[in-house]
Amino acid sequence: MMRYFTERRIRNGRSIPIVLYILVCSALLACNGEQPSPETTPKPIAWVAAQVATVGRTRSITGVLQAPERAPMAFEVPGRVADVNFETGAAFERGDVLATLEDRSYSLTLAQRKAELAEARAAQQLSSTRFKRTRALRESNAVSQAQYDNDAATLASCDLSV
Repeated sequence: MMRYFTERRIRNGRSIPIVLYILVCSALLACNGEQPSPETTPKPIAWVAAQVATVGRTRSITGVLQAPERAPMAFEVPGRVADVNFETGAAFERGDVLATLEDRSYSLTLAQRKAELAEARAAQQLSSTRFKRTRALRESNAVSQAQYDNDAATLASCDLSV
């Protein structure tokens, strides 16, 4: 009958955890050897004895240090300073260049404005040519009055003499 219960447990899979538990316990008991003791010598540290200060009273004051004489600098346009052409304490005359600004953004803006001017001149030239052609055609009634007025208004809006 004992054999019947053992075979039935093995078939149901309940005896496998018991076998594993016994194997793990026996392995742990086999490893119970003498362990070496850790080193007990203390490590040296740096230390200093605290002492009473003999300086007296100290005061902490917040503030900003400034030169006794100042010469404010200003530029006519905003920008980043590229070069400083003097040393602290150096003498200079009226009109001397003390600092220069980066001109990259101003150079790009100038190039953009020149391109816009060239485009406006081309548009004015085209409007002038179109108006002359429309005026000649209007005299022979080949173009409507509305087209003539439209081309005249376009030419007037492209006037660069302002």
